[in-house]
Amino acid sequence: MRFLAIAAAAVLGMFVLGWLTFANSEESASITIDKGEVQQDMEEAVEKTQEALTKAQKETENVYQDAKQEGQEALEVTEDALKDVKEETEETFNEVKEEFTSDEDKSTSTQETKQPEKSGS
Repeated sequence: MRFLAIAAAAVLGMFVLGWLTFANSEESASITIDKGEVQQDMEEAVEKTQEALTKAQKETENVYQDAKQEGQEALEVTEDALKDVKEETEETFNEVKEEFTSDEDKSTSTQETKQPEKSGS
């Protein structure tokens, strides 16, 4: 049953496209398939398919290039941010180091002044 429905749809499609014609006279009936029309329609279908594929390929290439550019820009922003963080970290480290060194120097000089001198007997 399914085959019959598919065959009927195919015949109807061929008739609608002009590939198939029916002729009926008093003495005979005929069905003609216009091979030239079929060939022309197939060539047009192949051409349109090629155009669609070419267009899709160009669009895909454009999307790829856009994504590549956006990725490159994101990478540059990330690298700049990492550079800034590194610089800020180094500055903070140096400030803490100076503060620690300064406190250590003060502590050392305070201990030296507090130690009594030993006198010899």
